[in-house]
Order: sequence, then structure tokens, then C-alpha cells
Amino acid sequence: MLFSIFRPSSAAVPFCLPGWRPSSSALGAAVALAGVPRDQVDFLTPEQWELFDKGRAYLNYFCFEPGVFVGEDPAWTNSSTYQDVEGVNYKRYVGIVYTSWDDFYRDMRTVFTDGCFETLNTHSFEGETTGRKVYLDLDGQLYHLDFTAGGIATHLGKLDRFELVSSGEDRLEFDQIAYFCDLDDLGQKNPAPKRMARGPVTMIKTEDGWRIEQFILPGLST
Repeated sequence: MLFSIFRPSSAAVPFCLPGWRPSSSALGAAVALAGVPRDQVDFLTPEQWELFDKGRAYLNYFCFEPGVFVGEDPAWTNSSTYQDVEGVNYKRYVGIVYTSWDDFYRDMRTVFTDGCFETLNTHSFEGETTGRKVYLDLDGQLYHLDFTAGGIATHLGKLDRFELVSSGEDRLEFDQIAYFCDLDDLGQKNPAPKRMARGPVTMIKTEDGWRIEQFILPGLST
């Protein structure tokens, strides 16, 4: 399931990964399917698919529930240690996946470029002109914003598709394409897709292998 806007513990609302490109059909009409389903994609290698899947999972760390990583139950990371940074409370990570900020950052850099990590790790709250970090290095320890986000109930996950934008020896650009039904159609066996959103992905080849330079989930506000 794709993600909606954040529901943070405070009243401020950050916006995650701007840049999605929506497309709506005429009222009541279904949209045509673009791209191809995953099993028909011929422009990603097994290495690039592995990177894509890991990147999509790691996006949860920034957009869904910071401080809760794959293999961990939220109850295991229920730290009571907070630090105020410019009026915002950051929670200390106490789980078992990462031992420090450096450990966390090294792992993120096996997936994302430095620029992509900085983009994912920076969010602007409603009414603010500057962004705040999702994760912070405080005296070598890993701290994070404390919020959770919900899913988009109208996302028709079985219709997810992909479309090549450009491909080169050291750079690959493609779109994830997601489809959404109307709220009134929820509960139907096969609801028709009424809206479409694209999420661009860019991968580049570095000295250390392929890395994600841009990754935007489609339909964040659908």
C-alpha cells in the first residue's frame, strides 16, 4: 500500500517526497493502463530490481514510521529518551538494527546517493520555509522524529506498473505508475481505476555500484 501525508505526533504536518504527478480521468470513467506490470519489465537487471526493492522498503523509514526498521517490532524501539532541537522533540533510537548514527548512515548510503539521502531526510512542516531532519546525529547517537503515517485505502496495488523514461550505461530513469479507485468503489471485487499517479525513480552507477538518486512514491496525496 502506498502512503498518504504524515500524521505526526505534533500539530505540524510535514510533506513527504514532493514531485508526484497525478492524472485523473473524466468523472466516473476509468483510466487506461500505461506501462507494463513488473513481470514484463525488461529494462531493469536483477541487481537494479534488488536496489529498487530495498529502496522502496527503506522509504518507509522516512515516510511511514521513523525509527522502526525491518525486523523490528515498534515495542522494541519504544525509547523514552527525547531531545529538544529548535522546538521539535527527537526520539533516541534504541533498537537492534543500528548501533549509532554512523552505522545507520553507512547502510543508507548502500542504497541512496548522498544527495538523495539528504532529500529524503529533510521535510518541511506546514507553515515553515525551511526543512527539518527526520534523523539526526546527536553525539554519535541516532535520533529521529516521532510520527506515523497511514496508507491510501484506494490504491489498487495489483495494478502497479512501470515505464521506462531513459536508459544509459551509467543512468536509468523510469516511472512507477499507481492506480486508485474512488472511495465509493471500495469493497467492490474489481474496482475500476479512476486516477493514476507517477513516481519517478532515477538510478546512477557509482564507483561502489548502482545507487538511487531519486525515488518518489506515486500518489502521496491521492
